[in-house]
Amino acid sequence: MRITEIACEELDLADERFRISEELDPPLLEESLRRVGQIVPIVLWRDRSGRTIVGAGLRRARALSRLGARRVWARLLDAAEVPEADVFRLALWDNLAHRELGVLECARALAALRGLCGVADDVLVDEYLPALGLEAHKNVLRTHLALAEAGPVVARLVRDGAVTAATAARLVGLPERSRGVAADMFERVRASASTQRELLDHIEELGEAARLRDVAGVPEILDDANTSPGERAERLRALLRRVRYPRLAGAEARFAEERSRLELPRAVRVSHAPYFETAGVKVEFEAATPDAFRRAAEALERAAADPRLHRLFEAS
Repeated sequence: MRITEIACEELDLADERFRISEELDPPLLEESLRRVGQIVPIVLWRDRSGRTIVGAGLRRARALSRLGARRVWARLLDAAEVPEADVFRLALWDNLAHRELGVLECARALAALRGLCGVADDVLVDEYLPALGLEAHKNVLRTHLALAEAGPVVARLVRDGAVTAATAARLVGLPERSRGVAADMFERVRASASTQRELLDHIEELGEAARLRDVAGVPEILDDANTSPGERAERLRALLRRVRYPRLAGAEARFAEERSRLELPRAVRVSHAPYFETAGVKVEFEAATPDAFRRAAEALERAAADPRLHRLFEAS
């Protein structure tokens, strides 16, 4: 390895095989190079055909090229001495030494370690997932390898925080048309991880995701500019649940109606089994003071004497 000056025109910036970073052109980096010039050398790799490829420092090389630099300082590696896989490992650990990688960057790194470097899956799980700050589990590896295949639409959802890595991986597995329609839905809502899972479950169970907007009420929810993305997510979740489970939705509506007739205070919660798989109700209440406890107990005592209580148990 030696440090030398290389003409910018010699660099093959189109070859991104060693790329780690998701954002290639951060404006602050260009401003730094404009003000003080290049401080840290770029790592270059000259392949056996004589092409000069950026191993580490692709963003610096791109910024210097945009700024019109004629030459760059670089550590030059030669393919005869340093294998391609070792160059990628160097680039990866160079990045990990000074920053935490994002989700898409981790996905790109794991895919390259597996494909370019030939690292076995068990080694990826045991050694590289913890180094990337991820749980050492095969499902985590599977999710990130799927993410590495994400197109620009799904990648944008991940960058914007609209979907989790697990949701994005499921989107990647959908047919192209379905993926686009489901991605459009997630661009318009903001849902928790559990709600994202449920929305995808409903879509897959109901059938072709491309027909999502044909479901009555869906377009109105997605296009409602007067509600927040979070509210749209909850309304959409409830609607699709009713469409997917019409009998369950009807039972829940009847239970809610009978519960409301008992006029219990908000501190008292009465619920049924999730899918009405068992009879009976569950009663919970919270009390911050003895008086609040007594009020809740009195409300339950009144409900116990109310003949409409039998209808609540019938609805459960």
